[in-house]
Amino acid sequence: MTTVVTADGFAQDLRGYEDELKIFIAGGITNCRDWQKEFIEKIGCSSDVVLFNPRREGYIPSNGLEAVDQISWEYQALFYSDLVVFWFCKETLCPITLFELGKMLGQRKNVIVGSDPEYARLFDLNVQLRLEGYVGAYTDFDVFCSVAKDYIEDFQYELISC
Repeated sequence: MTTVVTADGFAQDLRGYEDELKIFIAGGITNCRDWQKEFIEKIGCSSDVVLFNPRREGYIPSNGLEAVDQISWEYQALFYSDLVVFWFCKETLCPITLFELGKMLGQRKNVIVGSDPEYARLFDLNVQLRLEGYVGAYTDFDVFCSVAKDYIEDFQYELISC
């Protein structure tokens, strides 16, 4: 069963999902389409997976207590995630997403990276990913989702065969 945990419930303890694969859905939110919803629908997991989705209902202010809650929730969810999927939208440069990707690469977290083919910094993104040993960003959203789905299925197979 797939569980989607959103940033709306910051007070919840994210440590309670020890037996499931935990995936953080990182990428553009402000001024971007709700690609997270599409991602969740496309991967359609039947296995025990927890998806940490930072997109909230309604507007998130860029400063103040609500913004601190959002940033803190994302920080905690990234920490507890087994896999982080990144999607770079064409509508924005996604500066926080770039920061989070750099942090996750530095921590050697498992990542899958995708980008709209019209993302303004795609060249830079691909060079950085190749320097880290990745082939580059997937530029087809369906392929990006399929790679994530395959990762989930492989992870579940490893759990069953142990």
